[in-house]
Amino acid sequence: MEAMHELRISVGNPSLRDLTAQANRWKRGSLPRSTLSAMLTRSTVPQRWPIIEAYLRACGLDNDQAIKPWRRAWEQITHGKIAHSPALASREFLAPRQLPIGVSSFIGRNHELDQLDALADGGYPVMVIQGMPGVGKSALALHWAHRRTNEFSDGQIFINLGSHSSRGARLSATEALGQALRALNVPDERIPAGQDERAALFRTHLANRRVLIMLDDAVDPDQIRPLLPGTPTCTVLVTARAGMHDLVVHQDARALALDPLPPAEALDLLRAVVGPDEIAAEPEASKELVKLCGRLPLALRIVAARLHTSHHRQTIADAVIALQEVKGEELGEAIETIFDRSYAGLTPESRLAFRLLGLIKGSTFTSEAATALLAVELPVARRLLTHLADASLIQPTAPDRYCLNDLVRVYAHKLTLDEDDDRARTAALVRLATWYLSKCREISDLLTSESNRPRPILDWIVKERPNLIAIIIHTHELGQSRLAWDLADAGYDLFDLGRYASNSGEVRREAERYLALCRAIDHPQAHARAQEILAALSRPRCASRTEAS
Repeated sequence: MEAMHELRISVGNPSLRDLTAQANRWKRGSLPRSTLSAMLTRSTVPQRWPIIEAYLRACGLDNDQAIKPWRRAWEQITHGKIAHSPALASREFLAPRQLPIGVSSFIGRNHELDQLDALADGGYPVMVIQGMPGVGKSALALHWAHRRTNEFSDGQIFINLGSHSSRGARLSATEALGQALRALNVPDERIPAGQDERAALFRTHLANRRVLIMLDDAVDPDQIRPLLPGTPTCTVLVTARAGMHDLVVHQDARALALDPLPPAEALDLLRAVVGPDEIAAEPEASKELVKLCGRLPLALRIVAARLHTSHHRQTIADAVIALQEVKGEELGEAIETIFDRSYAGLTPESRLAFRLLGLIKGSTFTSEAATALLAVELPVARRLLTHLADASLIQPTAPDRYCLNDLVRVYAHKLTLDEDDDRARTAALVRLATWYLSKCREISDLLTSESNRPRPILDWIVKERPNLIAIIIHTHELGQSRLAWDLADAGYDLFDLGRYASNSGEVRREAERYLALCRAIDHPQAHARAQEILAALSRPRCASRTEAS
């Protein structure tokens, strides 16, 4: 099968559409495009020779003499005369399937989907979807990617670059390469520390493979270039707000500008979430609501969730009247008004929870973290998070882990500044920081007392290290220098033991951020302690904690 892929590349990597057309000129129109697609995405050789012959002739082998070696090889393989060699066996790997679940009620965008199909079939290996926040870039990219998974038999890699996050969690190209290499089953000890070496190894592992790489929320071409494969058999799909012109110029990427939904598709989206009967009952109000939402999918979904889950009967006309109260507003203000309506529908308890969640600068949070932040019992925190998720104000990212969309996070933070006094905000953040301190110490004690390190705990370390850095920064900014120092002190164990959970080079870069933080904390032992963190990371993994001290 690799030889067949190489033949296709050698003749310019024609699209499936062109291959099918050429094959049907030879077979007189009897070969469906899906047959060729299925053949090229399998790892085994097809049992029907006519399909292979049609493919070969479509690739330009137009005489019997050129076909004969292929026929002999096919007969030897299908009759069991050629066994899989150890060299081939060693190249087998578990194909990554990392695409997150797409939007359940994805509506429209047929023109854009056709454009992406045409670009991919036309042999363009890098595609960029650009557009404003809330316009649906990630939803479109995921929907297209899920439709084409069969064409990428060697896997799909998804990396959230987090470039426009308000929490400062932008992923560097080096860190993203580490994620990508681990997705390709490269052991941590074989992942180089340098970006160039990682990029070279990444390209090596992708050579002649068919892999889709989705890079979500990029900020500039420099973040993308090291992640580009060196083989045309792979496709890279990027989402970004703007700024990818150089990628188009120098990497032959193709950009797709994503606008708000057309009015008809926006109305279809509202219909899919609210219900066809409700839209049919208020057709004019529905059209006006779409207009007031700026035809942005994010805004429409929030309004729809409010209408769909409201405990009090609210008509579409009611929502329109509420939005029309603000005159002459810009689009951003219109979205804020939509958030206002969703926020107003919450209970007082849920409103307070939503406002305080806007204080979190970490990438994600759990119900346990929310319990500390909100000063409630765990069942209450889970109930509040469920209510907020039902209102589309927070999004579940994994079991018992949530995040806020960046637009919603800014809105929630603005609300807490307006409605909660400094004392309440500080108390909430101190509770959250204290919980992190207790959790870090608990995990440190557990990991240092056991010879085996449970994978769930190591995974927790990987997910929470960026959150810990964020809460140290926030705590220090609040003037809670002693608490900030205690967190940094507890972080020593997280970084030291975290070497067993992820590549130490990436942990070192996060530890260097720690060093900068510790220098900012005016404590007599801060500098030495921060240097000790980095020194610990330089020791071999087998070094014990006792040896460190």
